[in-house]
Amino acid sequence: MVKIWFGTRGIHRNGCNPVIAMSSGISLPKLLFVSVGILCLNTPRSGAEDRAGEDWWSLQPLLKVVPPDNDQEHVIDSFVARKLREHGLEISPMASPRVQMRRLYFDLVGMPPSVEEVRAFEVDPTDETYLRVVDDLLASPHYGERWARHWLDVARFGESDGFERNGPRNNLWPYRDWVIKALNEDMPYDQFARMQIAGDHLRPGFEGMSAVAFLTAGLHNTVIGSSEFMRRTARQDELEDITGTVGQTFLGLTVNCARCHDHKYDPISQREYYQLASTLRGVYRREQEVEDSTALAQKVAAGKRLDEISKRVGEIEKMGRERVLFRRAGSEEVTAPVLPQPLARWEFEGDLKDGLGGLHGKAMGDARVENGALVLDGSSGFVKTEPLAGDVTEKTLEAWVQLETLEQKGGGVIGLQSNDGATFDSIVFGERTARAWMAGSNRFERSEVHGGAPEQEAHKTAVHVAIVYQSDGTITRYRNGLPYDQSYRSKIQSYAHGQAHLVFGLRHGTKPGAGTLL
Repeated sequence: MVKIWFGTRGIHRNGCNPVIAMSSGISLPKLLFVSVGILCLNTPRSGAEDRAGEDWWSLQPLLKVVPPDNDQEHVIDSFVARKLREHGLEISPMASPRVQMRRLYFDLVGMPPSVEEVRAFEVDPTDETYLRVVDDLLASPHYGERWARHWLDVARFGESDGFERNGPRNNLWPYRDWVIKALNEDMPYDQFARMQIAGDHLRPGFEGMSAVAFLTAGLHNTVIGSSEFMRRTARQDELEDITGTVGQTFLGLTVNCARCHDHKYDPISQREYYQLASTLRGVYRREQEVEDSTALAQKVAAGKRLDEISKRVGEIEKMGRERVLFRRAGSEEVTAPVLPQPLARWEFEGDLKDGLGGLHGKAMGDARVENGALVLDGSSGFVKTEPLAGDVTEKTLEAWVQLETLEQKGGGVIGLQSNDGATFDSIVFGERTARAWMAGSNRFERSEVHGGAPEQEAHKTAVHVAIVYQSDGTITRYRNGLPYDQSYRSKIQSYAHGQAHLVFGLRHGTKPGAGTLL
């Protein structure tokens, strides 16, 4: 549960209906902000005619401008060069690679590059390298942190109320984090604007409440007199702050100047100010506890895990109680359940021998044992064992595995298959869902994917993956000892003595195929 400072609203319409004019479905490039307009339609204006009208230059649609024809490679430089030459000046020479890197880092993430990063660009100062650095910086979380500062200034964001008391605001941080996240995720500007004006209606819950805090992020006067006049005056001051911020942020106009009279310069009448203010007069400052969707999902997952553990603990306690009761009654002891025993184990200590039985492995292709691990090249290498010495139905497949890359799809870690490879059960990575572990099977007959967390670590360190196949058909996946996604039930597959074997690094089959190798 997170407490959020935000603006709660009721929509009021007096005079004209506000129309939010925005383009939809357009993903704007980062670093680019455009304006949207909140306009009152069919409203007569009053006031002197010598002030700016709707024909004012800044209120006109953008025109297509033909760049100057000169020797500059970049269109922006062509405009700069033309103006410089009009004044008898020349454009500055190209900055050094070191200066370019420093400017790029300070502009995009607000921090200097490391010495190694500067030297790397000095060695290879090509356009391709430069663009790659730009992409890396735009993908950095520090990009949103750097550029959110500018938007938060526009939104007059502050973590204290201001005025003489200047009390701290401990719960306005979700708005700050929402802006950072929106910039890092390249949220389309029309959506970015709408969410801050009406996020609590557009997307109720934690995200919407966080975004709409824009409306009340400014100064908050907590020193209000006791008289009705002073309370009303304070409320109008608060509405002026909200209305003025909406106007300045999304229109680029000081709408609040028209609170007491028609605007002296811009085409905004006093009537229009109060029409806009009336649409916002349902906004009040308050705090409310809201469920964070991420925290809620974690809570649900933890609850499921707790239920599983509680169920297992209950089974153990029941068994213990039954033993005690039998002993007290003088009966025979309850026979302890027989725990499953490992059928085979490969530790790759210099060879592919089974440490428990006779399921020794044979290297195929470029598969090799190296430093206590089986190394596979992903193009031809896999291991095939001797045939089973007995029938197998219930089973657990498990392995420690480290991947070269998380982008591979469909490779098998360890699998049990018929000798022709047509029927199989296998631990498979990334086949149906990118970066996800699944129970692979012939024609996906025993395979389901419910949304296990994408793998994030297996390319850096070995992880333990296991799949348990129970006699009732229940299939459960584990990663590093914890359940990986939910269990499900399917028809269990049996493998007969001498008619099946195990494979490592191959999903199934008798020879490598497209997408089957790990």
